[in-house]
Amino acid sequence: MAAGAPIPVGTGSPVPTQTTVPTYNGDANAAVFGGVFSTYNLANFEYNGLCQTVTVPASATFTMSIFGNGNEGATYVDFVVDLLDGNGNFLANLYTENVENDTTFRTITIPSSTYSAYVGQTVELFVGMWTKSGSGSNSTKYSGYYFVDNVSLFGIPQTPAAIHRRPAVKVIRH
Repeated sequence: MAAGAPIPVGTGSPVPTQTTVPTYNGDANAAVFGGVFSTYNLANFEYNGLCQTVTVPASATFTMSIFGNGNEGATYVDFVVDLLDGNGNFLANLYTENVENDTTFRTITIPSSTYSAYVGQTVELFVGMWTKSGSGSNSTKYSGYYFVDNVSLFGIPQTPAAIHRRPAVKVIRH
């Protein structure tokens, strides 16, 4: 979403302090995950996020800037970074936290040891929220959001053909 775009906030106490989309270092956009919840109905039990196909590099560094805000209880909304196989099946959780009430973006780094078993594999990287939300009554609405920006995954690419290839030999004839 565009920087400064309005977001809906719940009416429960405490009222969320973030009413517009923040971005990291003045970027034009940020990914926004979350929403306003009012019941424990099935529709509120869901994942909300983005997937990207990646080949896990060796000695990887994975960082992102996140900003969590809302008034949903800590047991209802989780920010997650997961690895999925090509069919969308869960492989591993790389990072989880409960909804925060941040006042600014903070940078998280996911250690390479959490995904070292997948080096060289092509997987789906999921970044988003797992929501199991609702107030239990229809009288109060809660909200929980995560704003994600500045995502990067760097490392040494794994290309088996290049690893096993012999160096070119130049033959000079006189």
